[in-house]
Amino acid sequence: MNTRILVRRVGVAFALLGALAAHAEPASEAAAQELLKVSQAESMLTAARANLEQQMRDTMDSMLAQEKLDPAQREAVTRGVPARVAELISKALDWPAVEKDMVQVYRDNFTEEVAGQIAFYRSSVGQSVLDKMPAVMQQSTALAMRRMQTVLPQMKSVIEKALAEAKVEANGNGNGGGAPGRP
Repeated sequence: MNTRILVRRVGVAFALLGALAAHAEPASEAAAQELLKVSQAESMLTAARANLEQQMRDTMDSMLAQEKLDPAQREAVTRGVPARVAELISKALDWPAVEKDMVQVYRDNFTEEVAGQIAFYRSSVGQSVLDKMPAVMQQSTALAMRRMQTVLPQMKSVIEKALAEAKVEANGNGNGGGAPGRP
């Protein structure tokens, strides 16, 4: 079957399921909490938080590489900043607070299908999916970052061109960049 046709059919199926779900009762708070538990959401958040902290360190290293700092200055920045930022990330992504929010998100978006999801994640296939998900997420993130690296030079070029055009336009109105019609 043609991939495009398959994608359309899946899209239509999801749209129909969404329409049916709109008339169903939201998932109970207990069911949403159980789904979060069996889907190992807390451990996934912990892994995501660790990845975010590593990305923050990598970003900081990249930023510092562009700065002209002597070794003492570089050490002063790298000594405390990662720990402080990690603490901020930890507080923002604290499981009890996130769990409360996620329960509401699940209740807002799921109905009786939560029972099916719980059954799936309790199954051996569901457990296998959960076991593999951290690697899938890590590889997907790395893939996305690699793909974005190919676009960054083009994005920079587009922004630089727009800035240059804006400067020419501002200077081309005959008043040196001031308000239109005013000397």
